[in-house]
Amino acid sequence: MQSFRPLGEFLDSGLILPIDGVRYRVEAPPFTAVLQVYRDLFDDDFERTRDSELVHIALILGSAWKHMIDDGVPEALAIRAGQAALAVYTAGADVAITYWSTGRFDTDPEPPPVSTDPFDDSAPGTYGAHDPGGGPYRAEYGDREWYNPPNFAPAFRNEPRPGAVTWRDILGHWNALEMDLQQMGIDLEGVAGHRSWRWFELRIHELIANPRSRLKRAIENGAS
Repeated sequence: MQSFRPLGEFLDSGLILPIDGVRYRVEAPPFTAVLQVYRDLFDDDFERTRDSELVHIALILGSAWKHMIDDGVPEALAIRAGQAALAVYTAGADVAITYWSTGRFDTDPEPPPVSTDPFDDSAPGTYGAHDPGGGPYRAEYGDREWYNPPNFAPAFRNEPRPGAVTWRDILGHWNALEMDLQQMGIDLEGVAGHRSWRWFELRIHELIANPRSRLKRAIENGAS
């Protein structure tokens, strides 16, 4: 059956998050905002904390974040909205919808085991294959205080996809990517802040599909 989802995303790539009868519209962030999130997540020296998560959430939610705060939306609910929006770009729309609907990245209906022994439960996968890891587990709410991006979960990292190219691969070869786009007549500095992630992603897919692109060859050869 033919899907018109890409057309719908082109016509309106914004996100609607209904909270207590109010429909908060999240405009598609510029691709540079999503790149900043990925840059931090792929940096082994980056310290992931609640504060750093709030920075990412504010980047992706844009003005909707301020509207939520001004309207008195409880912080936990506003953060959940931000985590769902982040998931759109780090794990896909389906994962984001599941998280927004359930409040959990793990779709397993069974609650995770709770131990009274002190231990570090921050690692991805501690509470199931879909657990991306993050802050302390809150037994009373059945979730963590805060989450790593959903693509940190073992279910996503270990998914068998032979030959798949990851965003870590792509962004790790930035010079090749930038030169390819320049050859296509695209000046990234000129469009930064004005073009959406969808716009950027489509052009990267084109480069990955082209065996003669600098980006594709750099990834295959392992060049930096």
